[in-house]
Amino acid sequence: MQAASGVALPPGGQGSARENRPASAGSSALPEHDEILTLPDDLFGPGAVPQETGRRWPWAVGSLVLLVLVAAQGLFFFGTDLAASMPGVRPALIQGCDWLGCHIALARMPDQLFIEASDMQVLNPARAGEVLFTATIRNRAQVAQELPLLEVTITDALNQTAARKVFYPVQYLDKTQGELTGVAANQEILVKLYLDTGDIKPTGYRLYLFFA
Repeated sequence: MQAASGVALPPGGQGSARENRPASAGSSALPEHDEILTLPDDLFGPGAVPQETGRRWPWAVGSLVLLVLVAAQGLFFFGTDLAASMPGVRPALIQGCDWLGCHIALARMPDQLFIEASDMQVLNPARAGEVLFTATIRNRAQVAQELPLLEVTITDALNQTAARKVFYPVQYLDKTQGELTGVAANQEILVKLYLDTGDIKPTGYRLYLFFA
């Protein structure tokens, strides 16, 4: 008997050393032509953040510039009111306003200005129209104020208005106080005013403080 060819068969009489079987639905085997993709470790880590941050900085700078402009506009138009309501920050507001080219005026609070005492004297009985008015004005506010205008009303024997006139600080201030630019918080200023009323013989008077 002639011997079979020299090809050895695997046990069990299989006709091929490699058997291809279709993968079942639950099998994890992949076809030979598919490749497994590996993602970089830093794809979702800190390495991905700089691109988003780089897009946000123009908005942050723009918001800061807008905030500065709004603050400067508020100081320019409302600096005096802010200084009156917040005396503690007045020096900073003045410095900022100097930089912007604006001016912070003293407060105007006429309801906090009071005439503590006043008097009218006839200087010469032979000339009853020449009188001297003296008064003390006190600022009861907690901030310095502008010097107010002073209205003097002279009345006759029937308490009717005989004459009325408004005087500026330079006209009514007692010269011994120097050149005042305002009245400080809780400070008193002296009024000394000489008047010649002519033919009017004043028997009474009224004083009124206000701002124009």
